[in-house]
Amino acid sequence: TATCASRTLAAATGAAATGAAATGATGSESPVGMRGGFAAGRGSVMPHVRSITKYARSARPQWGYYCAPPMDNVADAEPQWRTPAASETRGLWLARHLLVVVFVCTILCGPLAWCFCDGIETKASVPATAVDWDRFTSGKLAKGFAGYVKELSPVTYYLRGIYNEARFELGMLSVPEVVFGRDDWFFFRHSVEVPAVDWATVGKARRHELRQIQKLALSLGMKLLAVPAPDKSTIYPDHLLPGQLSAAHDVIYEQILAAFRDCGVAVVDAKSVLLQHRLECPQELLYYERDSHWTCAGCRVLSAEIQEEVVRQGWAPDIGAPMKFFDLRPGGVLFVGDLVTMLGMRTADSFGQPGASFTVRRLQERRDFLLLEQAADGARHLYIDEGIGAQVALCGTCFSHELRNHLVVEFGVAVNMRGVLAGGGIFGGMKKLFAAVASGELKPKVLVWEFVERDFLLNWSLPDELLQINNPVQK
Repeated sequence: TATCASRTLAAATGAAATGAAATGATGSESPVGMRGGFAAGRGSVMPHVRSITKYARSARPQWGYYCAPPMDNVADAEPQWRTPAASETRGLWLARHLLVVVFVCTILCGPLAWCFCDGIETKASVPATAVDWDRFTSGKLAKGFAGYVKELSPVTYYLRGIYNEARFELGMLSVPEVVFGRDDWFFFRHSVEVPAVDWATVGKARRHELRQIQKLALSLGMKLLAVPAPDKSTIYPDHLLPGQLSAAHDVIYEQILAAFRDCGVAVVDAKSVLLQHRLECPQELLYYERDSHWTCAGCRVLSAEIQEEVVRQGWAPDIGAPMKFFDLRPGGVLFVGDLVTMLGMRTADSFGQPGASFTVRRLQERRDFLLLEQAADGARHLYIDEGIGAQVALCGTCFSHELRNHLVVEFGVAVNMRGVLAGGGIFGGMKKLFAAVASGELKPKVLVWEFVERDFLLNWSLPDELLQINNPVQK
């Protein structure tokens, strides 16, 4: 439009100058002559303006629209702004507008699909917002409900899944929680990128807290054995790319062992045990490639070391003589690792069956586990004893779920897992277990406490639930 206007103005200016020159040639300088000359010039200018305007319309930029027709030709002008440009076929014009319609309809289908289809829960799913008057008046209710509907909608699940799977295959996917290593090995980012730590301050605080835990466990009649679970990046650093593992990570486990030994707490050096087994049996994976937990082989190796440490500490008489009351049956199933579920892919309903897409199926792994069976009433049943009267108690995170059956095999006795709490952090499971022991419901003599290496850098201030526990024995 600016080009057309400038060309038209230049043409009009040139034509006016020609008319003025013609007037000057007649030698008429009177006002009447000037008016006559201007009139003559106008009559000669307008045809040029119309021709220039017509030329400008035909020479417009290929991506633009027509210039506005001259005002004296409005009756003959067509509403050309409503039609596609000459370089854009009608098919492309329709496709462009169809994409807009499809996009708008997709947005509208999100809440509609939630109303008529079952929701799909993923790592991004959020709980429903509580309904109360304050939330309603402040707008938090509508905002929370919108987020709940969006994350539960099948439309969100499939659109986000297809998008992230395509980005992953193209090498463009990046998420805050996961680091991609070599050969499709995944790692927790906060177990790889560790900031610099003031170990003088952190070490002093941890020793104070460990002494409190040790004192509380002894007051409840339990001998404490700590099992710091190494991060996968500690055992398999060679599966990371150069420069991904921070230098501050190398000293964390040594600082953990030093703090526990200084406080007189028995501790299992799981890092040395797993690294030694990896050196002796390199073909046997101790951690899953795309999951943050150890495998069945890793649990077997650690449970054997835990049993040997109990013997070295002289606690074997406290747990009683082993008795074989079960049979072993290995099992296995396809699953999607927890690190894959953080990538926003279509991973729902992928446990025990092939994934919903090529990418998810490629990232699936086989999870091997150990099943314990008991013979009763002429049939075999899974061993699901809660270990109410067990002399050994297990306390920890989701790493301890697989570890418990292996400990039953090594000790030959029941193991209570009241203190095992997935996602419970350092003290989540401990609060449950210590409360049950303080009430007299459980009476274990040996406590195996598992926690993850990366959690050693978190806040270890003992919660009030632990500090306020009274010792029923002293009463």
